[in-house]
Amino acid sequence: NGIKNLDFLKFVPSLEKLLARSNKINTLSHKIFNPLKNLKTLDVSSNPIHHLSYEAFSKLSNLYNLYLENIRLRRLDQINLTNSSNLQSLILRNNEITDLQRRNFEGLRELRLLDLSKNGISYIPNDTFVPLKNLTTLLFDDNRLTEFDASIICENTNIKELSFQSNQIHTMVDKSCIGGYKRLNIINFNNNSLDDRFSRALNAIKSEVLINLYDLNIGRNKIAHFPEVLLRATKSNLRFINIGFNKIGRIDVTKIISGFQYFNYIECKTNKRRICRYYSLNIAGSNLSYLESGTFAHIQDSMGALNLNDNKLKRLDISDLVNITNDILKHLHLANNYLTTITTKNNIQLKALSHLNLINNKIIDICWGSSLSTGAPNVQNLFSTREYLCCIVPPTVSYCTPYIEQDAFTTCSDILSHQSLQLFVWVVGSLALVGNAIVIYFQIFKVKKSSEPVPAMLITNLAFSDLMMAGYILIIGSVDLFYRNYYAANAEIWLRSFTCILACFLCCTASLMSVFMMITISIDRYIYIAFPYSNKNLSPSLTKWIITILWIFSIVFVSIPVGYSINANGDMRLYEYTSICMASNYNNYYYRIWLISYVVITLICWLITCFLYVHMFIAIYRTSKAVSAVSHNNSKRIAIRLFAIVITDLISWLPYYVYMAQIMVKPTIAGSVVLQFAIVLALPINSAINPYLYTVSSPTFIRSAKHRIIKWGCVTRIVPNNTKEIEIGINKDENIGLRTFSSKSNDNITASTKDCLSK
Repeated sequence: NGIKNLDFLKFVPSLEKLLARSNKINTLSHKIFNPLKNLKTLDVSSNPIHHLSYEAFSKLSNLYNLYLENIRLRRLDQINLTNSSNLQSLILRNNEITDLQRRNFEGLRELRLLDLSKNGISYIPNDTFVPLKNLTTLLFDDNRLTEFDASIICENTNIKELSFQSNQIHTMVDKSCIGGYKRLNIINFNNNSLDDRFSRALNAIKSEVLINLYDLNIGRNKIAHFPEVLLRATKSNLRFINIGFNKIGRIDVTKIISGFQYFNYIECKTNKRRICRYYSLNIAGSNLSYLESGTFAHIQDSMGALNLNDNKLKRLDISDLVNITNDILKHLHLANNYLTTITTKNNIQLKALSHLNLINNKIIDICWGSSLSTGAPNVQNLFSTREYLCCIVPPTVSYCTPYIEQDAFTTCSDILSHQSLQLFVWVVGSLALVGNAIVIYFQIFKVKKSSEPVPAMLITNLAFSDLMMAGYILIIGSVDLFYRNYYAANAEIWLRSFTCILACFLCCTASLMSVFMMITISIDRYIYIAFPYSNKNLSPSLTKWIITILWIFSIVFVSIPVGYSINANGDMRLYEYTSICMASNYNNYYYRIWLISYVVITLICWLITCFLYVHMFIAIYRTSKAVSAVSHNNSKRIAIRLFAIVITDLISWLPYYVYMAQIMVKPTIAGSVVLQFAIVLALPINSAINPYLYTVSSPTFIRSAKHRIIKWGCVTRIVPNNTKEIEIGINKDENIGLRTFSSKSNDNITASTKDCLSK
């Protein structure tokens, strides 16, 4: 709310609850709070306190809850709480406290909850908490402790919850002070450096001491052997167990599981005893590569949640977990494994399963009949990173990731979700196919004795690369028709097919080679225009070598990642799960390097091409000043054509570079979708336009086409004398550049009706 002071409180002396969190209060003085005799709850957390009066809270004798989180408190000596005898909750987390003393807690005999998390405390004197006779919860997470001395809670016989998560504790000291353990329900030493010394310390404790423990969190430590005393002492109560991310081997994990007590859930339905709480077992990060059949069968009627995240499981059958249809298990976590399939050989169902986590797996199929509903008919929440998995979930699922939007590039039904996309692919693909086929035919069969063989070779190879892109686009259009309305169910079949591999190869090779040809053409034209009297032009033999090297490089550069994608799982494919088989696997480190290399190579070529065209434009402009007005107009026409070539290339490639940069910096599914649009909408346009810009629209090609039409149609044509043109083109008689062409004199009719009839 932006409140800067609390002076207005003097007008509400009967106030019982004040919540002033996250404001701009910088001063807390006794003058503000002394009148508030009835105040029971005070929260001034997350304020930029610069001045805190020692007596600020000294008169608040009826205060029950005090929240001083994140107020830059450095010492508890800064506040006087000796008169707060009724205080039950004291929250001091996220401050800068480094030192604790017994005197800081004198008089707080009713305190139940003490939260000192996220400070800088590295040592706790043994008698610090002695005054806190009724303390039940001690939270000490995210500090700098390296040792836990059990004697600090020796006198706290009522303590139930002990949390020292995310410290640096590697040693546990026990001085046979068992008083503080008898009522313990929750122990949390997650994310420390505890090793087997911790296990030995617990094993030395008498079994009856931890009899009430039901929640044990010792994950993310260095423990290799689970303390056996815990199973002996707590098997009737221990229900929440986190031993994940330790050094406990598979055999020891199996022993631990076998030590859990079975209870009859049918009996529990009528007798709600404490023993009837379901097991919640976390054995994540335990390097489990497989599970024995029926691993949890003896507690399958007692297990409500199972966490198997971050293991090395490749395949999972439901019979590995339970041996009969289960009505108890509600939460199953299988994230960050190597799972490709989940099967149920014996048609076992997990009827109660409501929460299923499959994030970061290589799921190819969930073989539970025709859909997920066969094996887990009541799933409500499904988490995964596998695209299109949400397309086969049962109707009971209310939340599923990644959700396929109906306006996405590819939906559950179709590869190309919009009719406009489907039409666009066929139109652009057809234009690219026809245009480039005409160019290749014209260059190979109609320009046999070219006076300029270098431009002819370059434009022919450019057309070949663009023809490959046309093939790619038409493949995508054809497959979209083939799988129309059924894509999700056949996604993996398509992505593993040879056709998809071929499409990926064609797309990458064509776009790369097109850029190489574009820059080579630019270099050739730049030399010709900028240095018209130089003899250092590209020779036909050198050009052949350059083209050959570029083709070999492009094919090899693309073939290596594409080859590794053959029959590979999604995360090991260059195109991952992309429906149009484009290179987009930025999650795989090696493919990410390849993608960066690809982008850098093409971007450098593009920048050089722009630079050369700009200089060509300047050269043409300067030359036009020395010639006639007609020549000037022709030069303007050349400049416009050059600009058209550059701007179309820019429009085609710029979206690709922008979104590739985006997903490299911050990979998102949305970014991948936009990249697909860029690939299908932008790059093929370049391949479709190139033949018309470079060849089909050139005057010589048009004259040749007209000549063929006239010849085929038996139409007479008179060519005027002494016609001169300054034009940009690449064919038998002209090249991109500033050049003058003279037509042959011909004052006679080139064909006659008589000649036509005689044919």
